[in-house]
Amino acid sequence: MPRNMGSSRVLCACLALMCLLLTSAQKKVSVTEVSFDSSVEDIQWLGGDHKTCLLKTAKGRLYRSVDFGKSWNEITSSLTESSAPGSPYAPSAVKVDNVVVHPADKNVVLVQGSKHTHFISEDAGRTFRRLKQKAPIHQWQFHPSKSRWALLSTWTEACENPGLEAKRKAQDEETQPCTHILYVTKDAGKTFSIVSSYVVQFSWGDSAHKQENRVWFTHHRHKKGDQARYGGWAKHVDLAYTDDFGKTTSTAVHSGNKFLVSNGFLFVARLQDATRQTVELEVSTDGGKSFQTAKLPYAGELQEKSYTILDTSEGAVMLHVNHGDHGRSGTGNVYISDEKGVRYSLSLPANVRSTGGECEFDKVLSLDGVYIANFKDDATETVSNDRLDGGNIEDAEKAQEEEEEETTATDVELKRKKRKKKAEDVVKTVVSYDKGGVWSYLKPPKVDSTGEATICYTKAGEAVENCWLHLHGVTNFHNYAPFYSMDNAVGLILGTGNLGAHLRYEPDEVNTYLSRDGGVTWVEAHKGAYIYEFGDHGGLIVMADDLRKTRQVVFSWNEGQSWYDFELGPNPVEVDNIVIEPNASAVEFLLYGTRGDSGVLFHLDFAALGQPACKGIWAADSVSSDYENWTPSTSAKKDGCSLGRQVTYTRRKQTSECFNGQDFQRPVFKKNCECTEEDFECEFGFARKIGSTVCAPEDPNLTADTCTAGGFFYMDAYRKVPGDTCEAGWVPSQVPVPCPAHAPFSRTALIVLGVVLVAAVALLMLGVVAGGSNPSDAASKGIHVALGLGQSSSREATKENFSKASRWRAV
Repeated sequence: MPRNMGSSRVLCACLALMCLLLTSAQKKVSVTEVSFDSSVEDIQWLGGDHKTCLLKTAKGRLYRSVDFGKSWNEITSSLTESSAPGSPYAPSAVKVDNVVVHPADKNVVLVQGSKHTHFISEDAGRTFRRLKQKAPIHQWQFHPSKSRWALLSTWTEACENPGLEAKRKAQDEETQPCTHILYVTKDAGKTFSIVSSYVVQFSWGDSAHKQENRVWFTHHRHKKGDQARYGGWAKHVDLAYTDDFGKTTSTAVHSGNKFLVSNGFLFVARLQDATRQTVELEVSTDGGKSFQTAKLPYAGELQEKSYTILDTSEGAVMLHVNHGDHGRSGTGNVYISDEKGVRYSLSLPANVRSTGGECEFDKVLSLDGVYIANFKDDATETVSNDRLDGGNIEDAEKAQEEEEEETTATDVELKRKKRKKKAEDVVKTVVSYDKGGVWSYLKPPKVDSTGEATICYTKAGEAVENCWLHLHGVTNFHNYAPFYSMDNAVGLILGTGNLGAHLRYEPDEVNTYLSRDGGVTWVEAHKGAYIYEFGDHGGLIVMADDLRKTRQVVFSWNEGQSWYDFELGPNPVEVDNIVIEPNASAVEFLLYGTRGDSGVLFHLDFAALGQPACKGIWAADSVSSDYENWTPSTSAKKDGCSLGRQVTYTRRKQTSECFNGQDFQRPVFKKNCECTEEDFECEFGFARKIGSTVCAPEDPNLTADTCTAGGFFYMDAYRKVPGDTCEAGWVPSQVPVPCPAHAPFSRTALIVLGVVLVAAVALLMLGVVAGGSNPSDAASKGIHVALGLGQSSSREATKENFSKASRWRAV
């Protein structure tokens, strides 16, 4: 081949590549800006394809879009309060208070007015019909599957106007006390019928037990007088149910104040002590036919004030218990159950929680058995109560009021509060890959986003002691974005935090971090605290500055390997959030915030970049394919086994510049593994330290019928994690447990004790006869020495195994 011909071909190839790069450089993300009357408070996605959106502003106006949020029309004027007959005034527009979308039928949506007028749509907001219910809605709950069924609760007029009842009584008019009434509709709000009154809480039945038509509710037993809104735990509130919408009712749990129906479980918080405001957890797995009291470690020592069910998705219950420890406020212990949800073992102590019961404990949604959590590292106060009298009713009422405020407040309202420097609690972040069985700290990145070495490593590349990555959780979301994952963004986690010994709250300490392997390794995605969102099944990440006004958006289409930026426009905006349709499969995002007193929204369309569709999904790992096979593996288990199985996902290669597309279906392959210690969790009464797989006795009251003082007994310390599918391999054996200090003496010990006592008396008499020291002194010293040896070792063993001061120091 002549040399000049080869050179010409190389030149043509280079020119073609340059043209391609120039063409790509000219393509930009499509940005469309829309302004609103006030800040954006809520966006809801409607329709089967999620192209339709409803947007509510702070002033209560409603807007609708049918093109993924690119253009909007205000529809508040179509929602009007009708005037009284013969009134000269035109109907007034409704101020929208809330928007509720049906969980199964996205075409059905309720628009709740701030007063007495409410509307429903069955065609994704194209047309609305007014409800035949004029009372203010306190709570609306659609049926999980039937689109025209819903439960509605209202407080009577006397609750909104406290002096109304007294006024009517003075005028000899018929009065109705302040009560919370539960209604049901089966025709999308055309008609309503009363289910019960004096109601506290309500929910539809569980389809897992074929109870779709059942209504569960808690209500006051004595239906007389005004109903307290924030009464704390009450003796006369019972859990009941009806299968015929209130015609007949049955009591399931007396003094059962609150409950939760979830994945075949029915949990009930039943009052234990009204003075101390303590409760106990009742659990049913047969649809409420029978209940068992949950068994928690330290049942006699730790009070139970309230519960948060963290997860029931994988055959076991992750339970957060508020033990009412006033010296360690804002925390509770996390327990993991057996497969029946009854026997619990301690998984993570001092988990951070809010006054409303929201916990900094999240499941990595794309992976089985992986959780990230925050805990306060103060071992001396983790599992003990400073005040054994517990909280009082006033405290309960205040906490309930705060919970109501947090529930009704919008994200924007909470975020708009002045940023306050949080107290420097020693909060640390940990991760578990076996459903809470073993916890470990997050591994810090070696270099930051600028390529410089991080503080967790020396110049020689050696790890610095006690230096990890810590991330902010949901209780601090109004300051920083919490750790975040999506179902179809496999292995990807985003979070804001810092490197060091514990979590920091100063803005200049907080950066944004990314993991693409389920939390095993992390990289610093960007300096500073950013708000973020996933798109294209995790193939696209979009972020914006969360603390300062900005004109810039940054994005990555290679899972953080490289980042690009573009301008929103000439005027900066204070960003509140970035959202995408519920499946996170599109490449169109909505970024909204404020500019002055006005709300502003940007529609960001990344399809304008012209990226090709990815190819070669069934030839993953080949050179021609844009996809790879990935098996999650922890630092402790290199074989990629988790929950007893090796799961392999097909995902886009990090270097492939293409889009998965909305119709992408991810192949997943599974096979079982041999059992190891990580496939087992601790049995009731045992616990693991952070970073350890050893289950050690945790409950000093563990005992056996054969237990004697100073002795040991053997029992099971491990149980297989519910949902774990491992086979053969490691088999746990029973472990020795010291008998409690209050155990009776054995027969041999009693004989030895008798001999010692006889010898002591003999020595005493000899001392008297010999005219020695004072008899009382001799007796005292002789018995103390003889008994002190045996008792000392027993006490020392108990202290070593059950010392609260050293129980949860990190290893």
